[in-house]
Amino acid sequence: MSQMITPLLEVGMQLLFDKVSRFVKNEEGAALAEYGILVAFIAIVAITAVTFFGSKVSAKFSQLGNTFS
Repeated sequence: MSQMITPLLEVGMQLLFDKVSRFVKNEEGAALAEYGILVAFIAIVAITAVTFFGSKVSAKFSQLGNTFS
């Protein structure tokens, strides 16, 4: 029985190796990762800007709204 399992394992390992090597050589995954990092960076900058300038902008809009009232 183990003689029959050994070739199956070899074929399975070869298929796994082929898929992993194609995945590593594929550059579309790298571009996707770069876009993910870029989106994360933009989100961090936006959150930081809103946190830092949020109260100042809110005060200006309130002041502007009061002039129309």
